[in-house]
Amino acid sequence: MDPWAILFLLLVGGLLLLLVEFLLVPGFGLAGVVGLSAIVFSIGYAIFAAFIAQSIAVNTAMTFIFSSIIVSAGLVVMAIKYLPKTALGRRLILESSFKSEAGYVGSNENLEQMAGATGKTITLLRPAGMAEIKGYRVDVVSEGEFIPSDTEIKVIKVEGNRVVVVRMEEKEHDQMGNSVSDSSDNEGEKVA
Repeated sequence: MDPWAILFLLLVGGLLLLLVEFLLVPGFGLAGVVGLSAIVFSIGYAIFAAFIAQSIAVNTAMTFIFSSIIVSAGLVVMAIKYLPKTALGRRLILESSFKSEAGYVGSNENLEQMAGATGKTITLLRPAGMAEIKGYRVDVVSEGEFIPSDTEIKVIKVEGNRVVVVRMEEKEHDQMGNSVSDSSDNEGEKVA
């Protein structure tokens, strides 16, 4: 048999087996391995036949190798262009997207607004845990301090997804107006 015919049959057979593997058989099984092996063998045989055995002309081998590269690139471009329009492509490719107009926002957008805000720990921070800040449950981290749950905290910095908090001091707490005023003021208001 003519070496050119062997090369052509191996290449086409390998491409057909890869197509069967891609479209009909899920995963990468026997058809894919045999198809890929046939393609690699056909290109390797072209190089061997041209340069070592010299059973075909070097021009023929180089033509075969470059044409197989061009055909493969063309098949990849066609797959990228036409695959999403096929039933298989619609099953493989996610078409929906999360747009901010529909209410989907990245976590960084909300976190950046929390710098300087106050909140309350939901869990024990040792040093990481959960807190409620501005009505949102947020993963937070303290500066190494253990902070009990249900403790008032203040966000001191936001670095990407990392929200750093500290326990609010009593003085700060009173200045922020977030706590009950002094017990002496309350007693003064009570008149029997």
